[in-house]
Amino acid sequence: MNNTKVPHFFGLLLDFLFPAGESVKTFENVSVDEFKRRLPPSEPINENVAAVFAYSDERVKHLVWEIKYYRNTKIADAVGSLIAEKMIGGKISAEKFGWKTSDWQFLVVPIPLTSRRLRERGFNHTELIAKSVLKNLPRNLRVNFALAPEILRKIRHTPKQSSIENREKRFQNIVGAFEVAEPHLVAGKNIVVIDDVITTGATVSEAKRALFEAGAKSVRAFAVAH
Repeated sequence: MNNTKVPHFFGLLLDFLFPAGESVKTFENVSVDEFKRRLPPSEPINENVAAVFAYSDERVKHLVWEIKYYRNTKIADAVGSLIAEKMIGGKISAEKFGWKTSDWQFLVVPIPLTSRRLRERGFNHTELIAKSVLKNLPRNLRVNFALAPEILRKIRHTPKQSSIENREKRFQNIVGAFEVAEPHLVAGKNIVVIDDVITTGATVSEAKRALFEAGAKSVRAFAVAH
């Protein structure tokens, strides 16, 4: 993390969120197993959607912010490894997550930003996570996954979902926000959507709607936290 980019009040917030011995720097340098041991796991969501950590934990929230706003590649690499493990059930087995070996070819689609937001931030954090997921898959499985960051587009600027407390309004906020750029590239394909946080599931649901309308065969979603 580049500390020159962090204002003083944000540094104080870090001290509050991270107990002694659990600074961001600590998490950058522990093993993936230790990373997983220190943080609470996500509750199960459903058979087609899964996350690694519980977002209710303040440390998890800040580690997501580290990726989202500071492009922290060390944290992204750790969570990417854990999402990859979640995807394949910790074993080299498609069936572990209910996938048939005959369908074992996937497009990996990060949740997109609007062009305006991408210009402001300079990078898409979900694409950063998706790249880390692919890098951390077992070598003999990587050929089965292809990163497809241009498949899904966010065509409508929306208020941040985190700024909206009402569940129904979150779903309303994101309606019609996504479209598939080239439907023929999605038709008949299996899709893995990557997001940072799943709360109500509104963003993932809308992304799935757009992908299924374009003819996707299956859509599953994975996130850092829920």
